Order: sequence, then C-alpha cells, then structure tokens
Amino acid sequence: MNLLTLGKESIIYGLGSILIRLTTFALLPIYTNTFSPEEYGIISLGYVFLGFMTVVLHFGLDAALLKFYKSCKKSEQSIYVTNTYIFLLLINILLLAIQLIFYDFLSSIILGNQYSSIMILLSFILFFDVLWSVPMLMMRADNKPNKFVLFNLISVFVTLALNIVLIVNMKMGISAVFISNLISSALLFILTYQYLFKKFNIKHLDYSIIHKLINFGYPFILAGIFTMVIQFSDRYMIEYFLDLEQLGLYSASYKWGSVMLLCVMAFNSAWQPFFLNKDNQGKGNFENISMYVCALFIMVWAFIITYVESSIVTLEWNGKFLLGQEYWDSIHIIKWVSLGYVFHGIYILLLPYIYIQSQTKWVAVIRGMGAITNVILNIFLIPRIGILGASLATCISFILMAMMVFSLNKNHFLIKYDMKKIISLIALIPLILIAINISDFSYYIPFSIPVFLYLIGFFDAVEINKLTNKIKLLLSNEGH
Repeated sequence: MNLLTLGKESIIYGLGSILIRLTTFALLPIYTNTFSPEEYGIISLGYVFLGFMTVVLHFGLDAALLKFYKSCKKSEQSIYVTNTYIFLLLINILLLAIQLIFYDFLSSIILGNQYSSIMILLSFILFFDVLWSVPMLMMRADNKPNKFVLFNLISVFVTLALNIVLIVNMKMGISAVFISNLISSALLFILTYQYLFKKFNIKHLDYSIIHKLINFGYPFILAGIFTMVIQFSDRYMIEYFLDLEQLGLYSASYKWGSVMLLCVMAFNSAWQPFFLNKDNQGKGNFENISMYVCALFIMVWAFIITYVESSIVTLEWNGKFLLGQEYWDSIHIIKWVSLGYVFHGIYILLLPYIYIQSQTKWVAVIRGMGAITNVILNIFLIPRIGILGASLATCISFILMAMMVFSLNKNHFLIKYDMKKIISLIALIPLILIAINISDFSYYIPFSIPVFLYLIGFFDAVEINKLTNKIKLLLSNEGH
C-alpha cells in the first residue's frame, strides 16, 4: 500500500463512516425526543457493557490477526484466520452459556433488576458482534474498504429501520433498541460468513499458532480494557455520584463529541494496514504523515465546536430537535470530549514503531496510565463540577497518553520529529478556543486554519510538490 492508496482508502472509510454515523445519529433525535434522560441512561449502560466486553472477548487477537495476516504469505493466511476464529468461537459459546445462566445476577449489577430481559438480548448481541468482527478485519487487511463499508451500512440501515418501526410505531420502549441491534448483528454475522469461509479450514487448527497469536495479542487485552475504562467508566461514576438523569444528559452530548472519534477511527482503518505493510517501513513516511493528519484532526475539531455545538444539535424539524430540549444543558461538554479524541488520534498516529518493533507491552502500559488517570480525575471532578468533570477527565487522559507515546518514540526508538511543526499544532488548540469565544466571525475559523499553517511555514514546499505530482499522475492514469 502506498501513500495514495492510504489516502484513497482513508477517504472511502471516512465517507462510509460518516454515512454510518449520520444514520446512527438519526437515532439520537428518536431516543432523546422519546425517552427520558433516565431511560437513555439505561441504554447508555447497556452499550457500555457491550463496548467493554467486546474488547475483552477479542483477547487481543484482532490486533494479532491483522499483524500476521498482513505479514505472511497468502497461502498461510488461512492458518491464522482459522485458529483465531475457532478460539473466539469456543470462548464466546462458553461465555454466552454463563450469561444465560446468571442473567438475573448480571442484570442487577449492570442495568438494574427490572431489566433482566435486556441482559439476555445483550448476551446474544455480544456473541454475534465478536464473531462478525473477524471477516470484517480480513476485509481491512485485504484492502477491501468498499465491502467493509457496504456491510456496515447494511447493518446500520437495518438497525435504523427497526428502531423506527419498534420505537416510533409499535411503542416497545427501550427493549426495542436492543432487539433492533440484535437482529442487525445477527444479519451481519450471516452476510460476512461467506468472506470468512473462503479462508477457513479446520485442518489448519494448530495450538502453536493460537499460542503465537495470544502471545502477540495479550497486551492488547489490557490495553483494550484500559481504553474502555477511559471511554466508559465515567458512565458508572456519573450514575454513582450523580444520578441516571445526569448520565442520560452526559451520554447524549458525548455521542456528539464522538463525531471526532469517527474521523480518527476511519483514518485508522487504513492506517494500520499501511504501517504494517513491510513495503512502507523504513521510508521515513510515518512522521510526516502524522503531522499532516494531526493538522487535519484539529481542523475537524474546530468544525465540531464551531458548528455542531452551537448550531447543529439545536436544529428543529416538525417540532423535534436533533437533540431533545431536555438534553441541551449538557451541550457544553462536546468541545472537551471531541478534543480528547483529537489526542486519541495523535496517540494512534504515533503507534507504528511500537507495532513494528513488537513492543506491544508499551500499549498496555500507556493505556493503563491513561485509565488510572481517568478514574482518579473522575472521582475528584464529578462530585465537584458534575458531568463537565467527566468530559475533562476523558480529555486529560488522552492528552497524557499522546504525550507518553511521543516521549517513548523520541527517547526509546530515537524518532526525530519536527519540533517546529509540533509546537505550531499545539499552539493552534488554545488559539481556536480563544478565537471562538471572542470573535464575531467564529464560523470562519475552521477555514482559516490551513491559511494560518501555510503562513507559518508548516507545509513543506518539496513535500507539497511531490504530493501534487503524484495526484496528477494518478488522475492522468485514471483518465486513460
């Protein structure tokens, strides 16, 4: 994969993710105009459980499969796919059985005693989600962004349609949210199995391969858990220190802040296969790409806090709002949640050398420090300044993680960064916040960022010429 392919696939993943997110955001007006903040708080807790357990039940094998699948010969890919899938299948069957036996007990801990039926739905959703993730990962590794996006869109449109029918028309309440999710997840499992089956062969079952995959992937179990702690532990703390109503308010606005996460993960879908490709290693591309993508992330963040926070969420249609009026008191957290995800993106941009050197233990260490920081800050800030404290805790934790991986790269892997560009990018963030608060022309600020960076010499003229020539060459080839 070359730079142009990286850019092309990032755009495809990005557009697909935007369409997916726009469709899922269509659910937010339904939820926030139908359910009370307390009810939305329960929905939020259900999805926290799904997010946390999905990470745990991958056992880091998603990262391991991507690593070995990309680096081995095509004839050997079936070996890694088969052993990964069989291990995950057996583990998930066992867990599903445990969840179905103890669903009352689990419901009382996770959701509350009155929601046992939802706990059963969550158990089956989790089972299917983990299994369909393997063929979806293969599509990314095989550089099939169109198929990847298509399957995701099918799933999302089915979820949207079912939510409208079950919630709006049939008035089935919050159970309808998870019934829709279950049907969609089961459908995606069925649709993607054919892609998996092409490279699945039970004869390739080999304990030594499973052991190899686990050895590489196990730090990602802890890393994944720590990431979930950063992203979701605040929900339970808000419920504990405040109440379900505040949790519902926080979760609704947090979702708008996570628009930034969608951009980060869309890029990462192409970024990981790019830097794991041996042809791209050792060329010195990673540092320059990181700088420019980081600048792009900051510009997207400026759009979010300029337009989403102040205008988009309060748009009205037919007496309904994109964010129900009951939830408007929490809009102020969007800027901090989205800024946190900018630094999460920076953290991801700095990861290549940790993967390449197989030093994945650092991923767990860095995310662990972020998780500990997040928990401590939540405990200290939430009782004092409410849900704003939770959003600040998330933001600070991601900033710390980005700083740690930057320091590791600079001191341990001896990576040389252009400090002038780094200082320019860091200075942009407070300048944007100040300008938006004091300027009468704040809507123009996102568009001024590239101009500002150009004037201070952020863009290298030689690199721009090379990129321009490559784009011209690509366009001329496609024209023929």
